[in-house]
Amino acid sequence: MKRLFLSRSRLNSWHLALVLSCLSGVASSVALAGEPLPADSLYQSETHWTNSRNEHVMLPTLAGKPQVLAFVYSHCLSMCPVIVADLQRVEQKLSAEERQQVQFTLVTLDPDRDTPETMAKFLSTHKLAPQHWQFLRGSADDTRELALLFNVKYRQEGDEIAHSNTISVLDGQGRLTHQRVGVGGLDEVVQAVRQALPKR
Repeated sequence: MKRLFLSRSRLNSWHLALVLSCLSGVASSVALAGEPLPADSLYQSETHWTNSRNEHVMLPTLAGKPQVLAFVYSHCLSMCPVIVADLQRVEQKLSAEERQQVQFTLVTLDPDRDTPETMAKFLSTHKLAPQHWQFLRGSADDTRELALLFNVKYRQEGDEIAHSNTISVLDGQGRLTHQRVGVGGLDEVVQAVRQALPKR
């Protein structure tokens, strides 16, 4: 299988700028220490989400820690287990101190079936520590909007959902700094995470 890795310098910046400019509004929330989110932050999206604890989440609240994000769904039997396993390998490659500074975020592509209870069971089954991992669901429209921002394509195929295999790294202000597309490339993901950590 062909590998494709996109660094920040090679990301489709015009696509991101176009989508952000077409959003219905600009997020009014602020990032750390009262600083506004940068214009290229994906957290400008005003989409609404629910986590596995049935808590309301908006993307600007994720600011502060680098995020390692992937689109999956809980009953997927093919690609999603591989994506989650790759994310776990990335986590294992980080030091204990680094793990404390990083958040792993899963976004479901099947919000109709992935209820908070289902997502909580998924996290528990895969032994994904809640202090470092979260699973989010949104409306069909919000899911579509966020997938578009990450250039993730998906479609229903019977009982399954065919979708892009991506792992994305965001810095603490929600800027996309690295995206792995396909398989392999975990060392590059780890390097991108480390580069996104707060500098001392």
